[in-house]
This record gives sequence, structure tokens and C-alpha cells, in this order.
Amino acid sequence: MPRLARHLCHGAAGSFLVALAVVVFLSPNQIATGGPPGIAIILFHLYGINQGATLFVINAVLLIVGARLLGGGYLLRTAYAIACTAIFMELLTWAMPDPAVTDAPLLNALYGGSLVGAGLALVYMGEAAAGGWSLLARVIANRLRLPVGQVILALDAGVILASAIAFRDIESSLWAGIGVYVTGLVVDLALTGRVRSKMVQISTRMSGADLAARLASELSESGAMVHCSTLRDMAGRDLMLFVADASQVGKLSGIVHAADPEARIAILDAAEFLVGAAQPLPDK
Repeated sequence: MPRLARHLCHGAAGSFLVALAVVVFLSPNQIATGGPPGIAIILFHLYGINQGATLFVINAVLLIVGARLLGGGYLLRTAYAIACTAIFMELLTWAMPDPAVTDAPLLNALYGGSLVGAGLALVYMGEAAAGGWSLLARVIANRLRLPVGQVILALDAGVILASAIAFRDIESSLWAGIGVYVTGLVVDLALTGRVRSKMVQISTRMSGADLAARLASELSESGAMVHCSTLRDMAGRDLMLFVADASQVGKLSGIVHAADPEARIAILDAAEFLVGAAQPLPDK
């Protein structure tokens, strides 16, 4: 499939999932997700303002404000995703006069948040943004010299707080918080996949050569080993660094502690593990 067609398909599919989450799970139960969709839900229930139109206008304004931060192609793909989301919301609202499938808040928060997360991930895979929220966050972050992630979190928290005030229901805002959290988890899972690789650091006082040979033999892993001093003991330790599959962590721990009960093991998620020549990662 040509690259442009793939981007358009990703954008349309992701926009549909976001629209489905808002129309079927979130809006009927007054659960406001973060960003412009959450603002659209609040305005709809307070004043009856069309949700699709609100979403389109807010995102269009934010897109204009932050247009200088984007390249031409990314800007057009983002505008396409915004328009698709608004259109799908209108079509779903017309096709389903009574769209709610359950009145259970937990189910609506989980399914709504999951669909929004999957939709956002698909739009990101199409090398676009689902709206202007991240652009607004980047503008604010640049002005205040703050991390963009923290600004997005603060903006989403502001929308959730506004929903609690608007609906006079603190419980709905708590469910909204769960939905936003689930959205973030699904986006991360969709973009990075299940983390199967682990970065392992082993610190031992014994000679690391024998332990390294055994690990390489039994786990079929290779890495690096250095000798370094510690802050409390200048006698030093051997430090081994390598990447292992998550399924091998239990066996690895047994091998190390059998050889040196006082060894220290640090195991971290390795979300990106590239084999061969490193390639530049795409700018999401």
C-alpha cells in the first residue's frame, strides 16, 4: 500500500475509534475524556452544543495557533484526522439516537478509554496528531520551559476538574481520570508493544568472568562487563550489562544468586531494542 494511502487509512480508522468512544461510551454517561473531546462532552451536556462541531472548531483553532510547530505534511494529515473525527461523530450520533450500551461507569471508562487510546495510536501511526491538544501543550511548555508531558497531564486534569464542576458530580470525574489513564496505557502498548526485552545490570564482588561465561552459555546472551569502584567500597565490583528476554529473568536470577548470594541485580524495561545499525526514531 502506498505511504499516503496508509496514512489516510490510519487516520480514518483512528478517528472512527475516537468518535465511537465518545458517542457510545463516554458522552452518554457524562464521562469527560481529556482534551477537546472532553470539552465537547461538557459543552454538549451543559448547553446542547453539537459535539462534532465543537471538536472541529476547538481543534482547528489550536491547529492554527500551533501551525508553525508542524511541517506541511504533518499539518495536513492532522487536519484530515480532525475532520474525520468530527464527521464520524456526526454520523454515529445520527445513526444511533440512543447509543449507550451500558450504564456501568467502570465499563464505560475502560472501554471508552481503551477505544480513545487505540484511536490515538492509529492516528500517530499515520504520522499525524488527533487534534491540537499536544500543540497547545508544546506552546505552553516552550513559554514556561516545562516538560510537554507534564503540561498535557495538567491540561487533561483541568478538563476533568471542569467536568466535576459542570456536572456537579465528583464521581464522574473520578471515572474520567481512570479513562484517561487507560488511554495512556493503550497508546503506549500500541506504539511500543508489550515489553519483552529487559535491560539487566548485575553487580558482583566475585570475579565476573566465570559468571559472565555461565550467563552467556545458559542464556545465550552477550553484553559488556566493566570493573568499577563503588561509593562506599573502593575495592570495586564487576558490573555486567546486557539485554535479555523477559521470560529468562527467573532463570537469570537463579544463576546469579547461586554464584554470588550478595550480587545485586537491576532489571529495567527495554522498550526499544534495535539490532544492527541504529536508525533514527520517527518524531511522533
